[in-house]
Amino acid sequence: MMPVLIDTSAWVSYFREKDSAEGEIIDGLIEDTAVCTTGIVVAELISGVKNNRDKIKLEKIIRTL
Repeated sequence: MMPVLIDTSAWVSYFREKDSAEGEIIDGLIEDTAVCTTGIVVAELISGVKNNRDKIKLEKIIRTL
């Protein structure tokens, strides 16, 4: 499978609504290691993290990418 670049807005939805359709798709892409990112997306996500739970999850996902 070709890598998929997930936009910041989709990541935000993923973190806010874990049971959303986007969340299921992103979870599947993460499991298949088919997600890629850019420095800009990472910077936008990090700047918007408000709590430690989301920060830990974000760090785990970034390491996976």
